[in-house]
Amino acid sequence: MNVLIEKCNVFTDNRGTLLQFIDKNVLQKNHTMFGQIYVLSFEGKHVVRGNHYHKRSHETFSVVLGEVEIFLKDISTGELFSEKFRAGPETHFRISIGPNIGHAITSISDFALVVSHSSKIYDPLDEDKYECILA
Repeated sequence: MNVLIEKCNVFTDNRGTLLQFIDKNVLQKNHTMFGQIYVLSFEGKHVVRGNHYHKRSHETFSVVLGEVEIFLKDISTGELFSEKFRAGPETHFRISIGPNIGHAITSISDFALVVSHSSKIYDPLDEDKYECILA
């Protein structure tokens, strides 16, 4: 499955936490171009985002507040994967997925925030988005 889960670098001092979400080295390692970064909010438990896949786009996610479950499916093999992720000083992970990986994110906590990078800038005339119901 074209998925990579890595622990993010986190730096903490008396002011708080700095989460190193993504940089040029991560993009190069994943053979990914810079497209856009966005933040997803989940306003309540069991809110679902995604349920689709992309044929050309790479995406990377990290939970910055709350807890979510991420569901993945390799479109070509049918292989399934799911894991829960909770934001916390020692638990920040970067989940990178390639093309043809179905994905859905469901909130477990009352509120959650997920930061995401996409290799493709959103274009309503070329969404590169195909339905894949996972949650």
